[in-house]
Amino acid sequence: MDKRKSMNVNIKTKGNVNLNNELRIYIDEKLEALDKFLNYEDGDAVFVEVELQEGEPEKGRSFRADITVNAPGERVHAVGWGESLHAALDESKDELTRRLRRDKKKKLNLLKKAGRKVKDMLRFGS
Repeated sequence: MDKRKSMNVNIKTKGNVNLNNELRIYIDEKLEALDKFLNYEDGDAVFVEVELQEGEPEKGRSFRADITVNAPGERVHAVGWGESLHAALDESKDELTRRLRRDKKKKLNLLKKAGRKVKDMLRFGS
């Protein structure tokens, strides 16, 4: 059996938002960029939920895009607003990227710090 990384994408729409093939392809392309920040092994499933809806026109925000990523050991959520669905998706994807990059950096820094501590303990015998 071929085990590979998989990202299960569930797209929900509310209001007068129509999900067409072009929008589906656009969402898949945007989510591929998040793959490098997620820590999961071959065979693990990552669930991504994208919710698209009309926003609040009276506040000047036409569309809203919620993206939630559930990967092994982490859950990240971001909301984006925009004049178009594409703009809202871009904003929420950028926010997710910032959060995932920050979390990955924190984990790597913690690992490096622990490695330095072990190295110092071995060097000085404390």
